[in-house]
Amino acid sequence: MTDNENRRGARRQQRGLQRQAAILEAAGMVFAEAGYVGTTTNAIADRAGISPGSLYQFFPNKEAIADALAKQYTHELQQFWDSTFSADNIHMSLDVLINILVDSMITFDENKPGFSVLFFGDDTSADLAAMGHQLHEGIIGRFADLISARNPNIPPEKCELMANVIIRLYKAFVPVMVEHHSQQNTQMIGEMKAVLRGYLAPHIG
Repeated sequence: MTDNENRRGARRQQRGLQRQAAILEAAGMVFAEAGYVGTTTNAIADRAGISPGSLYQFFPNKEAIADALAKQYTHELQQFWDSTFSADNIHMSLDVLINILVDSMITFDENKPGFSVLFFGDDTSADLAAMGHQLHEGIIGRFADLISARNPNIPPEKCELMANVIIRLYKAFVPVMVEHHSQQNTQMIGEMKAVLRGYLAPHIG
């Protein structure tokens, strides 16, 4: 194979990867808007700006798209956890730590619009729901480890309980923040941080 043929092959491969990425990005937005059951390959193709036939060159059906997107989200979430729960962050002051945790989680949710629908939506598939359960257990474990690292005197079962409370508080605030414009979002985020600070200060402040 000549150098020109190699370069053309590399360009085709690159275009293919870019097209797949565009399809998955479009799918995330459509899943977020229509839910798992309400999402169709035609809607995803339309959002991606391609024909359904072009989409089928990469993914045979909606389930394959959802599976690829779920794997992408899982990989990105693991990277997010490793960065957010780094040793340097864990031992910062409580105010700084809360800012990092909350702001990072909000940014992740905003950048991955289909994440919650795919893994935790009421109409998602059984396989995706099972993956979501594993991810939920994983984030609980990360928070429990963080609490234990800051205060080794807290029993493991208490650390896990506190981790569950943190996640429930965050999930309770998220829908409210989504419903309001940016100024109110900022205020709501500030209030959520204050609630978390008040809850955590006696234990890991």
